[in-house]
Amino acid sequence: MEIFQSYGIAESVLEFLEKNEFDEVHLKIGERETLISKVSDWRQKGFPYKHADFENQWMLREKDMNKKFLPLSALNL
Repeated sequence: MEIFQSYGIAESVLEFLEKNEFDEVHLKIGERETLISKVSDWRQKGFPYKHADFENQWMLREKDMNKKFLPLSALNL
């Protein structure tokens, strides 16, 4: 979910990643773009968000993630 130039991850998913000592979150945006962040960044730099239609989320601003692009030559076109 994108809001406030941020992306959200469900609280339960973030807890699972923390409990199982994952290091990074990779969000694939379209075919070429991936946003990469440390799991710890979601608590340290992110903020909680509640919406009636979704389970509780943690939001992290896109500017706090590393953006990687796949070159067009790497796509199976």
